[in-house]
Amino acid sequence: MTATLERVRSQVLRSYYETTYGQGGGRHAFDGATLEEYLALGHIVYPRLSDKELLQRAPPHLKELRVAAATASELRPPQVPVQPEWQFVSKKDRVDLGEHVQQPPPRIRLSGVKNIVGLEKVRGSPVERLAFSKSGSEERKVLQPPLHLKELEARWIDPEWLPVLLGSISAEKIWFDWDEEQPWNARALKHMEIAHLQVDVPVLMGLAFLKAQRFVTVYVTCVADPADLKEGLAGSAQTLSELTIGSHVPFGPEVVAGLRNLKRLRIGAYPEFRQQWVDWAVAHREVGCMFEPPVTFIREGAPALAEMHRDIPILVTRPKRGTPKYRVEYDVVGECELDFDDNGDLEDALKTAARQQKKKVQWGSEADTLVVTAADVDTCRWVIDTALGFAT
Repeated sequence: MTATLERVRSQVLRSYYETTYGQGGGRHAFDGATLEEYLALGHIVYPRLSDKELLQRAPPHLKELRVAAATASELRPPQVPVQPEWQFVSKKDRVDLGEHVQQPPPRIRLSGVKNIVGLEKVRGSPVERLAFSKSGSEERKVLQPPLHLKELEARWIDPEWLPVLLGSISAEKIWFDWDEEQPWNARALKHMEIAHLQVDVPVLMGLAFLKAQRFVTVYVTCVADPADLKEGLAGSAQTLSELTIGSHVPFGPEVVAGLRNLKRLRIGAYPEFRQQWVDWAVAHREVGCMFEPPVTFIREGAPALAEMHRDIPILVTRPKRGTPKYRVEYDVVGECELDFDDNGDLEDALKTAARQQKKKVQWGSEADTLVVTAADVDTCRWVIDTALGFAT
């Protein structure tokens, strides 16, 4: 049976979205749906299940649907092709990639390696996919031109090596996880030609730098500014088919306006935009929408975005016990083009101003990052205003 959302009656579709908005499901989400409509709605969440499997999952009170499972098709939609095996290298002090690039299969996964060398030896080899996890390198020279790969996976990489790794590679498919408690700027991917992007970081900024990309699928979490995301997707209006957005702040359908090829959308369901999103989903029945609880996309225990102040993020950590802590952790000198040698020098100037104003601030800056912590957001705003004031 061919079941599509285009053939679902508007009132049934609206009832489904209103019931599942922010709930991730609902016993009565399919009430009033015909067999065909149920299958179309069921494929929103489970696109790879057969009709029989979907009908077997029908709520118990919809007995006629469960009975229909006995004669339903067991044919599943086309599956993702099985990928070849990986070469696994783990828990080594030093690994030379040159010793692995000519060995089959052409996929290498390194985990827990302290010093990876020989990245340049991948060039011209059969290797198409590289994956790095909890690894690092003493190399500090970016390869030019970048290596071209089909896939790059970089998870929990040594921060000292990360800019070198990302700058040395251009990949069609990117998986990137970042566990540092500070914002991460997507500008590091600007030089690539990416079709499939997955980024999971505590606070994500700089997506506007990716507006020249032609994405097919995008999965991003903890977006700091939805307008930044909208600009970053501008070049993908004709190509983007699947989009997942986790955001620190509520946003409405304007973020996806103009994405003419969109087929699947998964977002955090902020109550402030409930009616707008339900209306949009009913009007765009070519798109299967999943409206998840916003917490689905936010890492437990990770710092959250308190606010953007003058385009600089202020983070907040809320412990289970005790008072919140507010923090600025950002390359203020580099991003705001201040006339200081580094952020350590900026901190020295701020310390003097803080003493004069009797501001209580904890300092911890490094050359490439200004780090200040305070008990309230107003103090962090003062730090940012004072820092930017040095530019005048």
